Amino acid sequence: MSIQASVMRRLVGLGDFVRHEPSLENLAERRLGFYRLGRFMQPEAGTRTKRDTLGGIPVDIVVNCESPQRTIVYAHGGGFVYGGNNAHMHMLSLLSKQAQATIIAIDYRLAPEDKFPAALEDVDAVLDAVDEEYSLVGDSAGGNLVLSVAITRRDRGLSMPKCIVSIAPALDGTFSGHSIEHNKTLDQMLTKNKLEFFLDAYAGEHDKKDARISPLFADVTGLPPVLLHVSGSELLYSDSIRMHEKIQNSGGTSELFAPADMWHVWHMMTKYIPESREAVKSIAEFIQRNS
Repeated sequence: MSIQASVMRRLVGLGDFVRHEPSLENLAERRLGFYRLGRFMQPEAGTRTKRDTLGGIPVDIVVNCESPQRTIVYAHGGGFVYGGNNAHMHMLSLLSKQAQATIIAIDYRLAPEDKFPAALEDVDAVLDAVDEEYSLVGDSAGGNLVLSVAITRRDRGLSMPKCIVSIAPALDGTFSGHSIEHNKTLDQMLTKNKLEFFLDAYAGEHDKKDARISPLFADVTGLPPVLLHVSGSELLYSDSIRMHEKIQNSGGTSELFAPADMWHVWHMMTKYIPESREAVKSIAEFIQRNS
């Protein structure tokens, strides 16, 4: 681990936003904290950004290259309850440059005001409106959404992404993975209580084993190539490992990028640490090979 990452790991663990458990009572404050992260994640100089709508859904268009060669649709994380692309902007600008891509970052509806399947429907609506081939990328809750929407679109015979990148996704609403217990003292950002709050807010009374909520339980045959990124130190590690194995066992193509000691979605720190830039480079190279 680099010196920069070692320092950042400690700062992440000490952060007020990370240390406090979310609740319905403090959700507005927690959302503001997530939004304010954007102050530290401004896009690279020269990046062109534009607020727009696509399929009736608000999106942010991010371009950091002269002549984009491809399109990436991005679904941000935030436990289904925190919104906006502010905290992802530096990472998205770097991904745009490295993948030579226009990025369409979706600002989907949030729970608990808009429960399942609102976020999934919003991602689906944007994909319906994209009029060129695209790759699909998401982190955390967004990592869930990109797999869930691809599976539902496959089942309906609709256009599919050229490839999928799922970063530290939450894929199992039953929390049955061994890392939920094994990594509880290692994960600096997530706790089981946080995961349960996020999922309860999103799923409500809906069956959490529904494959549209827990894509680990879905039939994964016929998916395009998938890249999974996850840290071996996080609670959600088992979700990615099991999905990776399931896709491979189904005859599909899955690649895994799993460093041992990083935190949940360390990718967002591209402005500060080389490990984040390395992770984004891995994603860009995968997309270039498969689009």
